Amino acid sequence: MKYVSEKRQLVAKLKEMQQQIGQMEQRLKTTQQKLREKVEQNTMIRDQFQMLQQQFSELPPQNQAQAQERVKQKQQEQLKVQQSQQVLLQQMEVQRQQMAHMQGLLEQQRFTIESLEKELQFSKEKIKSLEAKLEQTQSDLAKQNCECVCFFLLFLFYFLKAPSSNKELLQQQIKVLKTQRKVLVKEVNDLFLFDYFIS
Repeated sequence: MKYVSEKRQLVAKLKEMQQQIGQMEQRLKTTQQKLREKVEQNTMIRDQFQMLQQQFSELPPQNQAQAQERVKQKQQEQLKVQQSQQVLLQQMEVQRQQMAHMQGLLEQQRFTIESLEKELQFSKEKIKSLEAKLEQTQSDLAKQNCECVCFFLLFLFYFLKAPSSNKELLQQQIKVLKTQRKVLVKEVNDLFLFDYFIS
């Protein structure tokens, strides 16, 4: 039961981790889409900047100051876009590392489940072996009980028929047989309990 419970917990944990990986993959796709959009925006800003430079060279001197100010604003926007791209790239790298870590944990959990399944199979085989030993022991004990009863009846018969001088000796032999039977039963029970607990 211990192995079955641990296996259920690990399977539930595996499912949870797989869901987390699926969510991370979805976030990674979203981040990649945002990055592509930012790259497209950066390309557009670069094209606009080149166009502004061309227009700036054609402007009269009195309008060049205003044009320079607009160019500075565009440069600042471009810098912000580049910084945003850098942040997105860092986030993507962190997510890749997290996914790699989660996949490693998944592989480790799969290995643990396989080990538990092998141990569970070994335990089942051990239990079958112990059950077979118990049946054999009970059968042997039943045979020995039958033999003890036969000996007891035989001694009882001779005890009733024997002279009074031999009755005390027969009584002692009967007590010895009963004691041996109790010891045998105790040894069988101890053997079964020992095999059960060491498994």
